[in-house]
Amino acid sequence: MMTEESCKFSCIPEGVKSCANCINYTWGQPADQSKILQCAKCKFISYCSKECQHEHWVKVHKNHCKYLAQQKVMPQSRHDPANCSGCKEQLEIGPVEMANPDNPVLGCPLAKYCVPFMCQPDFGDGGKTQAPLPFPLGEMTGKFQTKAEHTVCLMMRILNKMQMTKHPAWTIHPEAIEDMYKKLIALRHFIWNAYVLANHRNFLHLAAIVKKLLVILPQLYELTTSIDEKLTVVKFSDKTVCRPWDTFKLLLNFLVQFNVEPMRKETECVGLPELSKLLQERRLSSVQFNKVWSDVLDTIPDKLVPYTRLVKIVSGGQLSQACAGCSKDIKVAELQYLSSCPSEVSASAPFYLF
Repeated sequence: MMTEESCKFSCIPEGVKSCANCINYTWGQPADQSKILQCAKCKFISYCSKECQHEHWVKVHKNHCKYLAQQKVMPQSRHDPANCSGCKEQLEIGPVEMANPDNPVLGCPLAKYCVPFMCQPDFGDGGKTQAPLPFPLGEMTGKFQTKAEHTVCLMMRILNKMQMTKHPAWTIHPEAIEDMYKKLIALRHFIWNAYVLANHRNFLHLAAIVKKLLVILPQLYELTTSIDEKLTVVKFSDKTVCRPWDTFKLLLNFLVQFNVEPMRKETECVGLPELSKLLQERRLSSVQFNKVWSDVLDTIPDKLVPYTRLVKIVSGGQLSQACAGCSKDIKVAELQYLSSCPSEVSASAPFYLF
């Protein structure tokens, strides 16, 4: 079903009928909305002109139209618990063992929390507000079209696991976690909608997701901070091997970095002549960032892993390093997301990557 939050984070501005091709290229929309007409076949995508319709058809829509129109069903586009690896593993293990904090299996929350579908506002013109996915679902195939979608999926699964294990981050502020879950579901729907606007390999598609992240990331950070503040008051320290809440926050910070990826790519194309040689050696390039991000995602396919393994990946495979701020020898023990080095450096110190 479509929630208010999902509609809010649709690719189509709420209450404003828009040309899909113009959205793709960030062009202005016609002032006269009567010129924007639906695709006669799927009644889900709209265009302001024959030219826009033709261009979008050739580049994107021809791959999706028949599925949005429900003339055909895209294989593995629907969540089927009987064939979903996460659901099958969760069923095989059973609820008692899934609630064990030491059991790393994440399970699958889709059957309980999220029905995969495309959504857009109701413009009152007889068009569809919902449509089936015109591409395979990542949970069914094990392959996601973008790292952003894969990351959001894992964050949802980790929150679901934390609920089953009654993790303190969940029990201490359940309202914040539930709100966070709703925003992640809305973001997932937005990413799905973005796929029907532009090819996922297209830079414009990346920019579209980033634009929406600018809205939702501060809200997720605010919720995360409110939970951390409560955990600090009760002096909670996660002693488990996998540390799901810290893993969740690491994934959130990958989305933060993805948020500035267009600027990073543009900067690297233009060049960094005024940046010192030392900073150029230490800065995280787009290639390096995406490699680390991919490595972390590949390490958490269906199960949580020891948090120290993730720390090592983010640290470039070396836990023993020289501090970038003061050059002292340190051993990386934690991941923190600050831009400066702490004044006191111990033998076991955080790693400041992000």
